[in-house]
Amino acid sequence: MGASAPGALADYVIVHKSQLAKIPAKMSFKMAALLEPLGIGLHTANLIQPKNTESATIVGSGPIGLCLMKILQKAGLTEIYLVDILPYRVRFAEKMGTTKAFLLKNAVTQIKKLTNNQGTTYTFDSSGTQGAITACGELVSLGGTIGLIGIPTNDFVDYNPHRLRTKEIRIQNVRRSNQTMNDCVKLFSNDFALEKIVTHSFDFKDVQKGFDLVSKFKDNVIKCVITNN
Repeated sequence: MGASAPGALADYVIVHKSQLAKIPAKMSFKMAALLEPLGIGLHTANLIQPKNTESATIVGSGPIGLCLMKILQKAGLTEIYLVDILPYRVRFAEKMGTTKAFLLKNAVTQIKKLTNNQGTTYTFDSSGTQGAITACGELVSLGGTIGLIGIPTNDFVDYNPHRLRTKEIRIQNVRRSNQTMNDCVKLFSNDFALEKIVTHSFDFKDVQKGFDLVSKFKDNVIKCVITNN
């Protein structure tokens, strides 16, 4: 919706019942709004099949990066680093329970130091920027996997083929959430800790204020939702 079909910014929206997921009565609409980014995280994990003894770096500490972190934690990973270009998002990621979070400009050096220069088994780009993709190539360990989740604004991005070839890196592309909504409802029916990711809320009539806030990263925004009161 909003891509190949009309989106939800309308007075009325008609959908097929297969597009809907029933949430528990105790789940707030704010938490329910996070089921889509959680679904992207779960689809990523389903594709990559992470092991609980391995480690991960997520470049991009917005809603999708934070939700992926939570999914990986549920899979048993205990060593997860988050990276962002915005200091307030680095601080927020640490409050949300990541092992450690870093600014992008320091991430490669600091994470290499913490991992005995090995890097992490998995690296994920959740921002779609060239800098994030480059950092993923630098930080992925020998025989590791890079997950490309973010959507670049350009048609082409660069990577060092020699670095990835010599480390025999796998690249896994991820497209949206692939019907994981009901599984996410099951996973988070009693786990609402992520709700604090929703930092801002606007009424439907003020939707443009929400877009302006998020596009300019104002007021330490992480996730903004639109309600219809």
